[in-house]
Amino acid sequence: MTKKDYILIAEALIDSYIATYDLYESKQRSDGVFHVISRLSASLYKDNPRFSGERFMAYFNKGIATRDPLHKSYKGRIVAK
Repeated sequence: MTKKDYILIAEALIDSYIATYDLYESKQRSDGVFHVISRLSASLYKDNPRFSGERFMAYFNKGIATRDPLHKSYKGRIVAK
């Protein structure tokens, strides 16, 4: 897998995480998503020992911080539906 593939996976996880913000409380969804990311990171590392789980998680956290209205450091604007 390439860096591009890892980014696509992270983007899908970010989108899924944000899509659930009105369905679950923040704590519940973060626990589930972080568990998935932890398992996924371990599997990706087995596939490629050069894979960095820390970098993968940092990319995910940055995506959440810039796009999730419930995140404490969200800088965006909530648009009415």
